[in-house]
Amino acid sequence: MNESIGGEYVSEKDFKLKRKESFLVMIMFISFVFLVAFGFASLFVEHNVIRAAIDFILAGLTLVMFIVHYRIKKIIFMSIVTVVFFIAYLIIIILNGGFFNYGILWAFSLPIVVFYIAGKKTGVLVLLVFHVLIAVMVILGQFKIIEFKYTIPQYFYISAVYALISTLTFLYEDTAVKSEWIIRNQALFNPMTKLPNYLKLRKDLGKIAHPCTLIMINIDNFRIVNELYGNKTGDQTIVEVSLMLKQLLRKQNNGHLFLYKLHSDEFAVLIDCSVDDEKLIELTYLVSNQLNTKLTVNDNYIALSVSLGIAHNSDNPLFEADMALNFAKEQKRNYIIFDKTMDRSSKLKEDLLWIDILKTAVKNDNIIPYFQPILNNRTNEIEKYECLIRLIENNRVITPGFFLGIAKKARIYPVLTAVMVKNSFDFFKNKNISFSINVSVDDILNRETANFIYHYLNEYNIGPRTIFELTESEEIEDNIDVQTFINNIKQYGAKIAIDDFGTGYSNFGNILKMNIDYIKLDGTLIKNIDSDPNMQIIAETIVNFARKLNIETIAEYVHSSEVHEKVKSIGIDYSQGYFIGEPKPDILQNSR
Repeated sequence: MNESIGGEYVSEKDFKLKRKESFLVMIMFISFVFLVAFGFASLFVEHNVIRAAIDFILAGLTLVMFIVHYRIKKIIFMSIVTVVFFIAYLIIIILNGGFFNYGILWAFSLPIVVFYIAGKKTGVLVLLVFHVLIAVMVILGQFKIIEFKYTIPQYFYISAVYALISTLTFLYEDTAVKSEWIIRNQALFNPMTKLPNYLKLRKDLGKIAHPCTLIMINIDNFRIVNELYGNKTGDQTIVEVSLMLKQLLRKQNNGHLFLYKLHSDEFAVLIDCSVDDEKLIELTYLVSNQLNTKLTVNDNYIALSVSLGIAHNSDNPLFEADMALNFAKEQKRNYIIFDKTMDRSSKLKEDLLWIDILKTAVKNDNIIPYFQPILNNRTNEIEKYECLIRLIENNRVITPGFFLGIAKKARIYPVLTAVMVKNSFDFFKNKNISFSINVSVDDILNRETANFIYHYLNEYNIGPRTIFELTESEEIEDNIDVQTFINNIKQYGAKIAIDDFGTGYSNFGNILKMNIDYIKLDGTLIKNIDSDPNMQIIAETIVNFARKLNIETIAEYVHSSEVHEKVKSIGIDYSQGYFIGEPKPDILQNSR
């Protein structure tokens, strides 16, 4: 049961069989040594040739059993033979009057042998049979039918010792063996894939004294598989991937490749020997190619892709492979091999700097809204403004692309939303014009942020001029909290716009459920609409759909007169973009 690098998961039944095998081999070896020793003692000390012959014959039989065991590997059969052999030998010792000689040692070890090899139920039966045989001999000895030296009190003494040893062995077999199996398997193996886990990988890396290679494998966008098809399909997908990797590595393995199942949707391949660049690239290509495939799991069609991070001939493989994997995912590459230039310390310093800038900006009221006009294409009047977040730092106006990502990581994002809501409401409270504010699903699910919005709607009483723009995504589908938020703000007369509609995940059915007022067509649809007929067809489809539901449409990224004319020609209600007007710190109500 010694742990090796990698190793295989074993069931509780197989684990007990392996323990029985180990114990069986140990019993055979000890029996052989003792029988040979007893044979020589009987021959040269006691001068008992018959006893010596019996000992030597039994030693020979033990050696034969040992050889047969390694030939046939029938553990259960050999266990039964060993127990029967052991009992027969004890009876020979007892009949020969050796119970209070060295035979007593064998007698006392019998419970351990039978429980360990034969198991609890069979062990109890074997011990009962043994005691019945001894009891019969004691009774026959008392009536002088056979020559038996032991009295009834001596028999009860031996029985009491047996009962104690049997009970202790029974408890050990019932708890310790299972505990050892649980510790070995549940602590070091993933129960779903039966592969060694992250803890086992760390232990194995500690055993390797030389540089090694580690490939970390991450299933791309696995969260979507769980969300779309459920955890059962997600789990089965993990199992399918593990089987594919096992099969692939089995063909390539030369005794130095070990597969592990790490956290969530990650696997790892450890190569515990030196490997040249060419072989590594070949293996990397095989793994990447094998797993960039299509699977059918529980009647669901899943397009699979993976990212790989590789630490090559490394002294710190876990750190380097993980860093390479992160770079691969960020750069949307199939794999990246770590090199010394991948120093994240500069990125961490940059993130810390932005966190400090953000906190300072919030403290000094330097998070402000800029306003971009939205033109009514029918009246040619500016009717609305979108409030866009800006950060002022050392007289520089910084757009959100530089800081929103780190704001979410540092959990400053809800503060920014609250500042934008407050400043926008303050700005428009006395202006007779509509305005829109961007909110995310995270804002809606944040109870404090949602309550903050309700408070301002109630206090300022300008709900009918307020629009909340919600980014269209899978996360809003059938989300009770999102629908509750929409219903609540509608009570104040506020409106809802779905932002960035028309790219990625676009669900018309979702629109029907959400009672929205505006659809904002994403810039990727609009920016080339004057020259791309396919974009025009998509935009017209969305417009026709929205018009039938009395939903108004807004075109984003209107950057030229040609685009603007095309937008108007297909019936889009509003236009927004640099051709209409850039975001400014103030507004100018005018017509075009």
